[in-house]
Amino acid sequence: MQNFAAIKNGQVIGWANDRDTLIKDLLKKGILKNCDISQKALPDVLRIIEELTEKVQALQIENKQQKQIINEMQPRISYCDFILNNNIKMSVTQIAKDYGMSAKKMNSLLHELGVQYKQGGIWFLYEKYQCDGYTQSKTFSTADGENRFHTYWTQKGRLFIYHLLKNKGVLPVIEQE
Repeated sequence: MQNFAAIKNGQVIGWANDRDTLIKDLLKKGILKNCDISQKALPDVLRIIEELTEKVQALQIENKQQKQIINEMQPRISYCDFILNNNIKMSVTQIAKDYGMSAKKMNSLLHELGVQYKQGGIWFLYEKYQCDGYTQSKTFSTADGENRFHTYWTQKGRLFIYHLLKNKGVLPVIEQE
């Protein structure tokens, strides 16, 4: 069964199961009292009502679909917000394990993709990425008194790696089929 709507200034001003009932209802409410609807103009009015009704129904369907998408995405958005607001730093080994690979392979892959380069045994981000907050470096002392330098990835960096690799067809183990 098809429903018909009358719209004025973007607002639904009438709704009925058939066109004649809708027009009678609009006339009864006084909405059409100042309009001269002749028998000749009636088909045009009915056509406009039908077109507007179809648009309303299409928008209602689109709205319902968008609400469903939002509801489906909400847990992912919440998770991403949680991750991005988390101050935990991760070693490349930890991130690599998400992808089922070694740190050496992950570093090589990031080098091949133009993200980082190795100098003096230490990986550094290329200038393009170094100010984006993807990594933080720490210096620490070993038991034998040597100072070591280590780069850790921030959650923002982890998300950057995720999107970069996903665009290259490389997914974390948990997303692989």
